[in-house]
Amino acid sequence: MLTQWNHEIFQRIDTEGKAWLLGWLYGKGGVTTYSGNTYLNIYIPFRDRLLLPTFRELLGHTGVVTRDLRPEKNVDYFRIRLPASGLEPTLDDLGLLHTESIQADRPIYNSVPPELRRHMFRGYGESRGSWGRGRQRYFYISGSLDCIKAFRQWTDDIGLRGRRRIHTYKAHKMFIIARGDILKLYSAFYTCNPKFTVAWQREGAEQAIIQCK
Repeated sequence: MLTQWNHEIFQRIDTEGKAWLLGWLYGKGGVTTYSGNTYLNIYIPFRDRLLLPTFRELLGHTGVVTRDLRPEKNVDYFRIRLPASGLEPTLDDLGLLHTESIQADRPIYNSVPPELRRHMFRGYGESRGSWGRGRQRYFYISGSLDCIKAFRQWTDDIGLRGRRRIHTYKAHKMFIIARGDILKLYSAFYTCNPKFTVAWQREGAEQAIIQCK
């Protein structure tokens, strides 16, 4: 059966849902080639399976969703695989052919309107970050150094002023720990349609706000 989906969804990023989906793709997506054909893949961890209908609705997807379950390797996720041959120029313009390089000076940062970037970075942050609890609440995000730098630039744009530590040992991570920054990040991320959020991430953010207050 031929997989149907909306091939024009990424021609223009002009809605909250598209921006959030694009961010998720940077965090848990990728492009593969097989037998001369191009495929766009979206990976959804089992714990986030309730998002599947939202992804399918956004994409206009009618194909099969497969599950990769390998307990011996601690692997359990769903994959949406989209035939994308002929769309390589569009995917490249958005940086999706190189998902480890969301650079602030690449087209992707400018392809998403400023008012929608918070939704894109929420998608990326929810797929590659988490709210944690130490002696105080904090948020951390991981990825390539280019991704982290782009995320940091965006946090500058929305007014975060506290120290944002970037760790580069083995993996690139950025920690946001200042109380005022946590409040601003929460507001930027979650003043949105809750449909385009990860429930456990949002709950973690709400717990951070409770503790901050």
